[in-house]
Amino acid sequence: MVTARSVYRRGRTEESEDEAESSRRASIKKVKLERRETRSSSPAGDAAIEDEENGRSQRPNITRDEIELQRRSVDDEEGDNYEGEDDGESRGVRSSFPDDIANVEAYERLASRDKRKKRYGKPSDAGAIKSISVIDFMNHRHTTVDFSPKMNFLVGHNGSGKSAILTAIAVVFGGKASSTGRGNGLKDLIRKGCDKATIILTMNNSGHEAFKPDLYDPEIVIERTLSINGSSNYKFRASRDGKTIANKRDELQQIVEHFNITIDSPLTILTQDAARTFLQNANDVSLYSFFLEGTGLKTLMTQYERLAINQQSLDNIVASSKEALAVKKAKVDDLARKIKQSAKIESLIAQSKRLRQELAWAYVIEKEQACTAAQEDFDVLQEKVNKVRAAIEEKMLAFKPIDESTKLLEREFTDFEKSRQLIQADKRKAELRLRTARASLQEQLDTHQDMVDSISKLDEKLAGIKRRIAELEAAQTETQDPRQASLRQDIEKHEVLLTKLTRELPNREATAKKKEEERDHIVQEIGDLEQQRDAQEAEASRAKNTIRNLETQVSNRLSAFGTNIEAVLQEIDAARWRHSKPLGPLGRYVHLNDFQYKDVVSSHLGLLLCGFAVRCKEDRVQMMSILHRCSKQKGYRPGTANANMPPVIQHTGDLFNFASGDMSNHGDTMLSKLRIDNEEVLRILVVQRNIERIFVAQDVQVANRMLDDFLNRGISPVVIHSADKYNVGGNHNSRGTSTIGDWQGNPLFLKDVQREIQHHQKILETATGLKAKFMSQLTELTTARNLAQADVAAAIRKVGEIRRAIPQTNLKIESLRGQLQESEKENDQDAFEEMRRSTENDRVRMEEERDAASRSLPEFRENVAKLEKEVRRYDQRLETFGDELEAKREKHAQMLSNREGAEREIAHYKKSEDRYAAQLANSATELTRVKDAVANWTEQAEKIAPRIETTDSPKRITEKRASIAETIEAAKKRGAVVNDDLHPAHAAAEKGYNEDRKKVEQLEIFCKLLARSIRERQLWWGDVRNHIAVRARVLFIVHCQKRGLEGRLEFVHEKEKLLIMISSGTQRRNENGESTQPGWKVPRNLSGGERSFSTVALLLAMWDVATSPVRCLDEWDVFLDSVNRGIAAKLLIEGALASDQKQFILITPQDMSGIKIGPEIKVNRLSDPERGQATLNFAPQ
Repeated sequence: MVTARSVYRRGRTEESEDEAESSRRASIKKVKLERRETRSSSPAGDAAIEDEENGRSQRPNITRDEIELQRRSVDDEEGDNYEGEDDGESRGVRSSFPDDIANVEAYERLASRDKRKKRYGKPSDAGAIKSISVIDFMNHRHTTVDFSPKMNFLVGHNGSGKSAILTAIAVVFGGKASSTGRGNGLKDLIRKGCDKATIILTMNNSGHEAFKPDLYDPEIVIERTLSINGSSNYKFRASRDGKTIANKRDELQQIVEHFNITIDSPLTILTQDAARTFLQNANDVSLYSFFLEGTGLKTLMTQYERLAINQQSLDNIVASSKEALAVKKAKVDDLARKIKQSAKIESLIAQSKRLRQELAWAYVIEKEQACTAAQEDFDVLQEKVNKVRAAIEEKMLAFKPIDESTKLLEREFTDFEKSRQLIQADKRKAELRLRTARASLQEQLDTHQDMVDSISKLDEKLAGIKRRIAELEAAQTETQDPRQASLRQDIEKHEVLLTKLTRELPNREATAKKKEEERDHIVQEIGDLEQQRDAQEAEASRAKNTIRNLETQVSNRLSAFGTNIEAVLQEIDAARWRHSKPLGPLGRYVHLNDFQYKDVVSSHLGLLLCGFAVRCKEDRVQMMSILHRCSKQKGYRPGTANANMPPVIQHTGDLFNFASGDMSNHGDTMLSKLRIDNEEVLRILVVQRNIERIFVAQDVQVANRMLDDFLNRGISPVVIHSADKYNVGGNHNSRGTSTIGDWQGNPLFLKDVQREIQHHQKILETATGLKAKFMSQLTELTTARNLAQADVAAAIRKVGEIRRAIPQTNLKIESLRGQLQESEKENDQDAFEEMRRSTENDRVRMEEERDAASRSLPEFRENVAKLEKEVRRYDQRLETFGDELEAKREKHAQMLSNREGAEREIAHYKKSEDRYAAQLANSATELTRVKDAVANWTEQAEKIAPRIETTDSPKRITEKRASIAETIEAAKKRGAVVNDDLHPAHAAAEKGYNEDRKKVEQLEIFCKLLARSIRERQLWWGDVRNHIAVRARVLFIVHCQKRGLEGRLEFVHEKEKLLIMISSGTQRRNENGESTQPGWKVPRNLSGGERSFSTVALLLAMWDVATSPVRCLDEWDVFLDSVNRGIAAKLLIEGALASDQKQFILITPQDMSGIKIGPEIKVNRLSDPERGQATLNFAPQ
């Protein structure tokens, strides 16, 4: 002490002391004057510094000695520094601490005064722990401990459960199990063999510092139940009636914030392990942070920073309000100009009113016409509203499937190939039906020709009969025909043939039908095999393209997003852009951190990662043009495995804050698995794909467990993508699981390129083998199909032959019968006459059959033409297949843009609906007004005069009024208007302008006052920080001196460091052997007892300036001997008694028999648990 004083006197002269003191007094006086002016300036200023006044009311009462103590140490603190050797044993400080001596003397004067006047701190009315009960918690079955509002010692042998009580206090206030050092989770704190544990803590809650005194009076009861499954719940009750008031954790947060209880701070609870290694493990920065958090200064600093941000926002509002005032001022001036112009044409309007009587009924007619026009306008607007609403419904219906359609369209290219194969199969079937129809047509033509030939034969027969009749009439001689026997034999033979053909026809038709079915079955198998062959061919082609792309990716990662993409990038660099150069491909900025999710991330983001992003519509059109041009001319192919152009996203470039929607704090999201190098690309993926809200899981089972956990925690809705490509999601009402489609494009995220190449080479080999197998089967089936086709043709040809042979045989039989009859009756003229009539009848019948056949020919020809047209249509569809493919590509690009434009269109239509609805309402009002006007004008005209004919025609009257109207119109064109609403509008606009101007002026004054208040608060914060630091420093010195130690707290505020130095009295010596200054040590080089005592001294110093009402310390005397333990205990008791509204709970394995127990000092003793004991024995003293 003497050495420090002498060094201080040598280091500072009286003159420098006077100058520094004068400077400090002038600064303090200036701050006081500014604050006094601020308080008296305006009510707005009082409001701006209300928080500051409230903060001052919580400041401790600073006496004159304390102010002097603070002033003496401000400058010296900023200049403290270290110098010493690396081992830390002789790590020194500056040569002296001159202010410490004066500060300690000031503190001792204050302490002596308080001791003489017997000033002691008051017990806490609110915030102190009254009691705690634990049930099945750690090693306690059921234990209750009551506490004094001041000093409490919890003693007992090791294993008696002392630390468990401290752990229960930490847990019930929301502390984590890991921070207590008693387990990794809350379920580890449950007594073995039990499924839950309960902690009930009772707090005092009275006086003006009480929390919600209308609900919790006079005590707060907090009950927390821990379950073996890891969950927990709270109940908050009032001791008055025991009724549960709340059960949410938010209530606990409000309670600890109200009483300034920071449960994770060592100033509140210092656990056993932390107490042993507190000073040894802490560094300078953490000790300073410990100082700020424990004293509440960090919270004030954060509030001041937030207040400064708000003040800047107010300045921005003032600036924008001034701009709006200029617009309103221009509007007021414009209305004033219109009023002046209106006065010039009022005289003309007076002349027009003199013709009112003569035009009264003309006005009625005009109003009637206006009514009709208003009705028409109303109908037109009503129709527009209906159309817009219909359009909105249509867009809403179309918007829902747009996203699904976009995804489905990607699969349509595969389905399109299948459709082409189906078209080819349908064409083959149509060709087969065409051949059958042509055969049927030819058969019908042959039948028709047979009928024509039969008629010719009948004509010849009829001519012969007629000649025979003539001969009989000429000569009546009898003759006998010897051919009758031969004719009868021929008739019998043809009748047998007819019977055979009639029986054979159904069998032949059935055979032909069976042959056709067999052939169609073979054709169907060929079509199926062709589809499988084409699928394997497409798979092999994709594998080849993928292998080529992977080989390119070895040297150029960008090739993953498109073949020859360098051509696109070159054109982008060479082009001129309206806003800025596009971003892209977007995947170049995206990297995957966890490769087990590469498939599901590729499926979700692949299409977008191959795309580009622009800032305006014109740049989007140019970008699309570049992509199409490079695709046609330079071999560019997107990495999406189809011919569609990748999407071109139009974005605003706004780097908005999406933290409110980020779910990463609840679990792994797709965003947390990605590293994105561009902030704009990050926002695009957030907007387009919600990567910040989609969770990821290893598999679908884990995803379902995650969904259950999220829903139990109240997180809804939830979407989870698993690495095995399942989509799991739902809310409290429903849930579902679906598969995620494979990404068909190039591999986007690669960890081992060579392994990927080998994998796709295996796929290529498999696809090539299957394709060869299908080709072999196709060759066999094609041969079988040709043979079946030949069998079908032969069967159809045989059926046709039979069908033609049956009528020919009938005709032959009839012909033979006629010849027989002719032979039998050739000498009978009547018989020949009958034969003639019969032949004529046969001819008529044959003509009818011929005509029937002729009528059926158009139907057969039409069927053939229809089938030929169908085949041509299939040919055209196959020829235009490429055009349809290009159309589908364009459609895909369009659908991608439609999804972006759908919402804009819906918003546009809704805006139009609002506009038209407003216009419709105005039109309805106008229509009602016009109808009322018609009635009113009619009533007024009748009051003026009955309906009469004027001497002047309506045209003349109109011409007179038109002359006046033209004069008025000319005035209007010069800028004059007549409007009765101008004066009210001008008055209202001027009034609004004046009111807004006053508001802006007042707000501007408030902003200036607020800015000055913020500066004062920051100055005040610095003063309070220095004061608290000096007080803690002095108390640390005083407490260390109780054991004969020299202790120093060195605050380096500009570097946010707190250095602790301890000296045990060892003196350093110079070269001459003279004592110079004590040898200082850092905490890690202290002995166990010195470190324990230094920890107690530091905690007492910090506790004196901390805001928390509860202080808990475990194993505080672990390394102290009996003498030092007594000194430390006395220090703790004196500090507790002197503190105001603070409670101390200290744990020690010692019996504390030397402690004097009183109303403010209580010793709670826990006994060792006995075998089979249900509850712990507890005996308060």
